[in-house]
Amino acid sequence: MPLAEALRLNRYSGLTLRRGHRQHQVWLSWYEDYFIWGMTAGIIRALGQQIALP
Repeated sequence: MPLAEALRLNRYSGLTLRRGHRQHQVWLSWYEDYFIWGMTAGIIRALGQQIALP
């Protein structure tokens, strides 16, 4: 995935999972045939938030 595309925040969807009595936010994204999710998607999305490309 090109970096500029990976840093677009609107390409990520949040999914809230419940495990026991706790809720966890998991981030998901598709690019062509690739599924990016979990910690990888969260790290890339957080980077996108920090540098805030238009």
